[in-house]
Amino acid sequence: MRMSQQELADEIGVDQKQIWRYETERSTPYGDVVARMAVVLGTSTDWLLGMSDEIKPIHSSDDLSDTEIKMVNSYRSMSPDKQELVLQMFQVQR
Repeated sequence: MRMSQQELADEIGVDQKQIWRYETERSTPYGDVVARMAVVLGTSTDWLLGMSDEIKPIHSSDDLSDTEIKMVNSYRSMSPDKQELVLQMFQVQR
């Protein structure tokens, strides 16, 4: 979704200059601001924070419970080493 700094600022309730500061790494947003950004932009907070390569989290599925969705999103945000540990814990082979 393409959005101007002003549009994003209006949606999340901050000043446009603050969005510029976030984009240029002159300021770091608080957690509540990151959460609002993720909702508006339709992405995950992990992706916004550079902790995941998955742009979009799983939000719902007919086959998955809320707990399972959280587990998949958590797994996706892990480093490859941690993912491997999880797979070993559940004795899953790739």
